[in-house]
Amino acid sequence: FIYLYYMQEPKIRYYLEPSRGLNSNEKRMIMAEVNYRYAIIRKDGKKAYRPFRISLKKSIKPEHFGSEENNFIYDDNIFSKSQRNNTTIRRAKTGLEDAINEVYLKYDKIGETPSPSQYKSEVETILGRKSELVKEQPTIIEFLYTRISKYEENLERGIQNAIKTNTIKTYNTLARHIENYTLATGDILRFETFNEDKYWVFLDTLDDILRGEYTIDNPNQPKKQRVQESGFLKTSIRKIQSSFLRMFKEALKNGDLRSGFQPDQEGLLVTRKSNSKDLYVTEEELNLIIASDCSHSVKLQKAKEYIIIGCLTGLRNESMLELNNEPIRLHRDKKLNFSYVRSKHNKTQTEVFIPLLKPVLEIVESHGGQFPKFYSNSKTNSDLKGLFRYLEIDRPVLETLDPYRGEVITTEKSLHELISTHDVKKTFTTILAGYHLPESIISSITHPDKPSQNKMFQVYDNRSMLDRAKEFVKAIINIDSQIYKVF
Repeated sequence: FIYLYYMQEPKIRYYLEPSRGLNSNEKRMIMAEVNYRYAIIRKDGKKAYRPFRISLKKSIKPEHFGSEENNFIYDDNIFSKSQRNNTTIRRAKTGLEDAINEVYLKYDKIGETPSPSQYKSEVETILGRKSELVKEQPTIIEFLYTRISKYEENLERGIQNAIKTNTIKTYNTLARHIENYTLATGDILRFETFNEDKYWVFLDTLDDILRGEYTIDNPNQPKKQRVQESGFLKTSIRKIQSSFLRMFKEALKNGDLRSGFQPDQEGLLVTRKSNSKDLYVTEEELNLIIASDCSHSVKLQKAKEYIIIGCLTGLRNESMLELNNEPIRLHRDKKLNFSYVRSKHNKTQTEVFIPLLKPVLEIVESHGGQFPKFYSNSKTNSDLKGLFRYLEIDRPVLETLDPYRGEVITTEKSLHELISTHDVKKTFTTILAGYHLPESIISSITHPDKPSQNKMFQVYDNRSMLDRAKEFVKAIINIDSQIYKVF
């Protein structure tokens, strides 16, 4: 993020605190949103404005704030008329506006712009709500913005052991979730008031947003709001939980921030049950794909090459995206002659040499000796579905989903509706297991980080990556397959 340090005269929007179960005629707290054009420029080049919100510390009946037909949005005529004899609210409103203006004049005079949290803190000090010596903690979203900016800066500078791009993407996704929660509820998450009850309310609200119970217009989220009737799956909500708890632990690590919430306590992660689909690509289907002519369509051809390479290397999508930068290597001795490529598994921080089977080599040769470039997960998944639909690979597949809130859902769909990049590793393993290759041979390619069940064997096993690749080739040579072969 790039912050825009320029300041304009603040504009104040009054609104009512969310009802939180109150009756429509009960008093609600008056809030103020202060926008002084403090903004950041996102990576897509668009501005995102950051106002701050502050309570007037006075409550009012909704009918004295706005009209019911307009959902009690602030109406100056209604508000002014109802408050003619209410001295306390008028004084509070004038005092708040004077304090906001005083801070504005102070910074405008010196040509600087305070952050939203700093601006709010100085307003509260002027109003006598806090001592000048007490430094307000940043909100959770402000802390997250700061960490993301720091991570991106470290990555650009090439700092050793810098947080990786995928982790930064995860934190950006978490930031969107927190923003959406605030947009839906009006509640700003703070470290000092966060507790376990708020933690589950946060997650339930995200699930409600995905179910379409809230309409969210988040300027930081360029994609249209996605609606999924069953809400989040447990596997998805667990990813959000893991990111949030990791961020919270980092915030409390140095002791600068305080919270009664303990992110390392038990019971904060939902029980993970794998969503399953009885799906892998059969060898017959792979044969059909290899023999197909998709040269008339860039999307189909790219999907064809992806599924062939993926199913014959067992690589995750992240590793597939990096293949284009890897040189093809050649091993030759008296017994074996094969090509291979080095792949680094960022998720597990391990490396592996993967022998290139004949169909993969043919694709590489058609691209002048290099692997083709592939797209992100979502685009590739869409193209894979198009390929399988085009080739009419549509046998029925059972899919079982385990929602975060709700009963397990089992449905039958066509294979072309469910195929995705996640299925290539399963295909690689399933087909080779069907040829009775030892698990240790297969996992040396798909899971080089997998520990041996024999701890002493693991200590004394000094085979190199090339040794493991040679063992894999020796095993492949002995199976009767038209696809899984080196020569």
